[in-house]
Amino acid sequence: MTIKFFKAYKLSKPADGLISRYLNRRLSAPVVRALLKRNITPNQVTIAISLLSIPMLVAGMYGSIIIVGIILQLASVLDGVDGEIARTKYLTSKFGALLDTVLDYWIDSLGILALGLALLKRDMLTSPLIISLVTFTIAVRLISQFVVKMALCAKPHIIADTRDVVTFLIFISCILTELMGSCCLVVALLAINVWRLDNMIYRLVISWKTTCPSSQSKVLPQTPSGISSEIASKPMNISEKK
Repeated sequence: MTIKFFKAYKLSKPADGLISRYLNRRLSAPVVRALLKRNITPNQVTIAISLLSIPMLVAGMYGSIIIVGIILQLASVLDGVDGEIARTKYLTSKFGALLDTVLDYWIDSLGILALGLALLKRDMLTSPLIISLVTFTIAVRLISQFVVKMALCAKPHIIADTRDVVTFLIFISCILTELMGSCCLVVALLAINVWRLDNMIYRLVISWKTTCPSSQSKVLPQTPSGISSEIASKPMNISEKK
């Protein structure tokens, strides 16, 4: 007998990652049903979710890595609520999609920053290492998503580095950090960066191969006189005559 929980949620989208498809949307469904009964717009929900960055930063300043991870995962679970409300109430708009994307970048970046602050508070690692890791992770996140939107190939190399899956891995690494030490979080962030860089380079290479001409020069058919047929058939301007 198939367990219902392990089936993809009926409202999941093809673009959803594994965590969103099987877990996040199932958990956020009661929230969607409750908000649909109220006069709340999708943009208001988007802004409300972004405000979770405030307690997340506070938790980071106090060194609570597990609280940062929980809030980051909560934001990921609620990420699809605004979209489902917009589609149900026919309130989808380009501005709403833009606002959702910008605030997703906002809360993800502040989540990494909060984790860095928590590591600094606990003196688990040296300051230069933490600052470098946080800066590099945020930069790779922003650049990789830019490549996804602009490159001619959106297909991942092996596995898609979707936001829901990455956030869930960070959440699990926060739990392991409390149990086993900061190396778990550092290794997880490094692995995520390598994962994103691999997909980013793959998309850039495919886009380059798609747009760049072949290195082999085109061989034009020759006429009996030795002049290519394409050049021989082209009318010559007076200025070209010698």
